[in-house]
Amino acid sequence: MSAKPLEPASADSIATKVMAASKTRGLPPVEKWNPPFCGDLDMRIARDGTWFYLGTPIGRFELVKLFSSVLRKDGDKYFLVTPVEKVGITVDDAPFVAVDFTALEQGKEQILTFETQVGDFSIASAENPIRIVRDTETGEPSPYVHIRAGLEALIDRKSFYRLIDLGTHETHHQEQWFGVYSSGTFFPIINYLKEENDPLIKKAFDGLIAGSIAAITSQPLDVVKTELQKQSENKNKESTIRVLSRYIKTDYTLL
Repeated sequence: MSAKPLEPASADSIATKVMAASKTRGLPPVEKWNPPFCGDLDMRIARDGTWFYLGTPIGRFELVKLFSSVLRKDGDKYFLVTPVEKVGITVDDAPFVAVDFTALEQGKEQILTFETQVGDFSIASAENPIRIVRDTETGEPSPYVHIRAGLEALIDRKSFYRLIDLGTHETHHQEQWFGVYSSGTFFPIINYLKEENDPLIKKAFDGLIAGSIAAITSQPLDVVKTELQKQSENKNKESTIRVLSRYIKTDYTLL
């Protein structure tokens, strides 16, 4: 006698089963559940953190938060997992977006706590690292922070600007890097040598630095870009990262 085929999952059925299984506070123990795979669901998480179902944005925050609580990454694929079913979904980039962060203490004692678009929190540390991925064609950096169990958040642009403001230079793996500390761990953002010698990286980082300074000081972006260019030329064409290092240490005064 053949086994009864599994019924296709729906967003409603997933939500109902998640609510039934979430009787205690905290995140459901999805890592302990091993249900059968019930196929792929027409659900997608866009790069900006918006959840879509059947091509339409899910407008209810509570429902998005519920689905995100049972999100699991197995290999390179993402699934919604309940005690009785497992369905695949599409994630364009990272499943979360870090929309804000707080910084306590300074220097090597600094602690950065990130908040996602669904209200999850993660303290950047050796267990929850910050990493930078560069576009191979444009050099544009994309920053990520680990949230939990292999799930990452893309750090949004305004938060990345603030991270740059908190940066420092440090020797990392015998090379000079600009980056940030959190929980006693240094997270490299830009390599001095590569920034100076790779035109794509330099162009992308120049734009990032200018945007960061403009956001912090409320100065027009074109004015900041002009001033940074003048500084680089006046300092024997030194790298933008060194200009930024001096800038940070002078209370946002462009020398």
